[in-house]
Amino acid sequence: MNAGLKALVASAMLFAASTASAQTEVRFTGETTADETLIRDVMQHLISYIHNNLKCDNVELVEAGVLPEESIRRDPTDPEGTGPATYENWVATYCGTSKSFLVVFWASKEGGTMFRIVLRPAGKP
Repeated sequence: MNAGLKALVASAMLFAASTASAQTEVRFTGETTADETLIRDVMQHLISYIHNNLKCDNVELVEAGVLPEESIRRDPTDPEGTGPATYENWVATYCGTSKSFLVVFWASKEGGTMFRIVLRPAGKP
């Protein structure tokens, strides 16, 4: 994990999400390096993906966890390249099922933080 990022433990936080669905609040818990604004941004994209691609309007819970750096196989063709980045596993529980998403954070050259979200293959924690 990037030493410049400090882990923020988020316990049972509720976030409003403005998506095309009727979803308004999702419980968020776990450990993340993201601040509240970044969590909200990622949650909006995650809920929108679940609504549009997985056809569910009811995301009940998202549990985050920071992944150890040695557990990630870096690919220089990914948007974050091989520079400093933080990798997290976010598990979304929705419509009676759960799926894991890889969430990656890295510093933008223009300032701020960039992120990407990838649905993890079945069998990945």
